[in-house]
Formats: sequence, structure tokens, C-alpha cells
Amino acid sequence: MARICLVACTRRKLDRRARAGELYTTPYFRKCRDFAVSRFDRWYILSAKHALLDPERWIDPYDVTLAGKPLRERTRWAQRVAQALARRAQPGDHVTLLAPAAYREFLVPALRQRGYRVELPLAGLRFGEQLRWLDQANRAATAS
Repeated sequence: MARICLVACTRRKLDRRARAGELYTTPYFRKCRDFAVSRFDRWYILSAKHALLDPERWIDPYDVTLAGKPLRERTRWAQRVAQALARRAQPGDHVTLLAPAAYREFLVPALRQRGYRVELPLAGLRFGEQLRWLDQANRAATAS
């Protein structure tokens, strides 16, 4: 049973082509990336434009967000992500989402329907609380 982490993209990006895992420049993304790298078998990026991104894939900067998209588009996006993950994972795998509500809304049911065990450690936390949680988790990972 694999342990997989899905990390949401962020608006701020480099202004040039880069590996997806390096393209997003916010401290929040970096903290999520560090958490994913230190604790999971594999990790991927939830991209509003590309659906599911391998962190090693080279991509160009883009400006697309799920926020404000119509319900139909958000639902289709979640299905695209679930289908892409199904090519990389097995039912019963443990999937942790580090993503805002707009990314989780339709994705969590789609993943659970495919048999993944889904965890949402940041759900319900305000932004500052999420940053503190990630800092503590990352400190604990480097201490062990």
C-alpha cells in the first residue's frame, strides 16, 4: 500500500519554464513540498491547468485557478485528477491532500469512490494554523 501526497499548486510561480516541483514559489508550497518529500512514497501536484503533475515534469508558467470556475468545470477537473492518479496508484493506497477547499470539494469523493484512503490534515485550519502545522511536521521529520 503506497503513501501518496497531493499538493495544490499556487498562484505565484517562476517566470520561466521549470520542473513542476520547483515552479511554484510561495513559502506555503515549499512547506507542503518538503512535507510530501519527507513523509511519502510519492507526491504529485494538483494543478488547476494540468490536473495531476509529476514534480519532475517540465512546464511553463500559467495563470489558471479553480476558484470561481463553474461547478461543471471543477467536477470535470476532479475526475481528470482521479483518472490520472488511477494510472499511478492502486485502490487502498493512502492519499493525503494538502489543498484548499476548492481543490478538495469534488476530488475527495472521486478519490474515495476509487477506493483510496483519503486524509486531509489541513482541513478546517486557518492559513496561519496550516503554516504552523507544516512547520512543526517538517521540524519533526528532520529531527528523526
